[in-house]
Amino acid sequence: MFDQLKNLGGLGGLGDIMNIAKDMPGKVEEAQKRMSDVRTTGSAGGGMVEVDATGTGDVVAVRVDPAAFSGEDPQVIQDLFLAASNDALSKAKQASAEVIKDVTKDLPIPGLADTLAKLTGNA
Repeated sequence: MFDQLKNLGGLGGLGDIMNIAKDMPGKVEEAQKRMSDVRTTGSAGGGMVEVDATGTGDVVAVRVDPAAFSGEDPQVIQDLFLAASNDALSKAKQASAEVIKDVTKDLPIPGLADTLAKLTGNA
């Protein structure tokens, strides 16, 4: 067990580990709040369809240029919506990863950002 603790790098001892553990709920809450504040926009069809998403993966707005409906096959609009949604969600996931890195940058625990990403659903 103690050999595994050596892998924690610059931690001075049990007191440091306890302080970090005490701070973790606050760090998770901060990351979740900041991710919910993140807004990204995905687009498709040269901007004919745009979708806004949060860093927590919620789609919060959809805009469709009325010109998209003029004579287009409904399948084309559906495909554009899916592409724009996937674009927005991909950007949101990337932005969330940056938030997690920023929130955990001062905690010297290897793999912490990845663990927090899993806890917040952004792995």
